[in-house]
Amino acid sequence: MAKKNNEEDIKNLIKSSSGIQNISAAMENLLLAAANMGYGGCWMTGPNYAAKEIEKLIGFEKEGYHLATMTPLGIPEDSKPSRPPRKSLDDVLTIID
Repeated sequence: MAKKNNEEDIKNLIKSSSGIQNISAAMENLLLAAANMGYGGCWMTGPNYAAKEIEKLIGFEKEGYHLATMTPLGIPEDSKPSRPPRKSLDDVLTIID
């Protein structure tokens, strides 16, 4: 029985759907809007490995739907977001003739 559940979980994790593209666009917009408002967040897909348990915990039971992603949102401890220094264009672009 456990093997069947593992195989089903793997199939659910790798299944492709056009809906995930819609979710991706929405998540990107949510995170950009949050950053613009001074909030921090990150796209988390790791919790998908415990999707069934999380769905049960939060009471998410909607036929035909599943947990696809999560994001924590909050006010960063530092008021200015940290960023690595920008690389020069020559470091990131190669033109092949």
